[in-house]
Amino acid sequence: MYLAATIIDVARYAGVSTATVSHVINNTRKVSPQTRERVLEAIRALDYRQNLSAKQLKTGTKYTVGFVVPDITNLFYATIIERVETLCAQSGFSLLLVTTSENPEREIRQLHTLASQQVGGLILASTIERYDELCGDLPDVPILYFDRRVQGAPGPYLGMSTYQAYYDAIRDIIRRGHRRLGYLAGLNRLSTTQERLNATRTAIADSGLDPDCCEVCYCNSVMEETIRSTRHLLESGCTAIVASNRSMMMSAICCLCGMNITIGQDVELIGTTECSLALPFADRINRISQPVDALSNVLGRSIISMISGDVASPEIPLLKARYIPRLGAEKTV
Repeated sequence: MYLAATIIDVARYAGVSTATVSHVINNTRKVSPQTRERVLEAIRALDYRQNLSAKQLKTGTKYTVGFVVPDITNLFYATIIERVETLCAQSGFSLLLVTTSENPEREIRQLHTLASQQVGGLILASTIERYDELCGDLPDVPILYFDRRVQGAPGPYLGMSTYQAYYDAIRDIIRRGHRRLGYLAGLNRLSTTQERLNATRTAIADSGLDPDCCEVCYCNSVMEETIRSTRHLLESGCTAIVASNRSMMMSAICCLCGMNITIGQDVELIGTTECSLALPFADRINRISQPVDALSNVLGRSIISMISGDVASPEIPLLKARYIPRLGAEKTV
């Protein structure tokens, strides 16, 4: 018969008191980094799990975070989810994930599900544009809006500014001689789509080019649709393609490789991703680098503080993406 590990077992394994284990789990007192790591290692080794039901009855706090995302296949969201879940676990919270597939009706149904699950707080990357379409279906818990702005929504918002990064990328591509650009855009109703397209159009205007030099294809991040759009842009004579999220970038890479087109030589690719060279073809891509680690840390710690009652509206720093030209970038056309 399997017996679940207790907090006493964790304390013995780590060589500390049960009070210290409690402080590490609940972040109720400062613990040295070395001691904290010993406790976390003991938790992992013993597969210790708190009795959240008993804890909730004792403290009145609900220790579950609801996380609503539009697309779990988008590696940006997948990476954020994994890191936020780790932060939640370290603080004694569990994460309940639901996806909407960019479908407003499905998002409403998922919000009803989360309300019935008694979550203590909610992280919401909404596919719905306006708060008045959403507010009647939100659970009555602290809500942190993430990535996409919801027009008129009260409460804190955490995202990042990508405007300057996209502006710099387009100006650089034009400087290198490209006069026919293709743009793989997200859904037009999303704030992230609008910000990135505005930056692109402003960069084109500031470069003295006709707006028609850039052809925009709106996609929903489904691979087949993005591949079709990428083929269309190539057939339209585009020599540089902007993929406005990571899923689209990976789909564009698949399309280009399948057509035996050399990225960085036959066509320039601008792709949104975090700052990492461990990606396929990373040295050939002009990257919009996103501060994923900083986003994850602020997101996880902010929602935990809101649920715990430490702050009603956390101070959210302004995070910015940045443009990184591909290695060896030079005039290509």
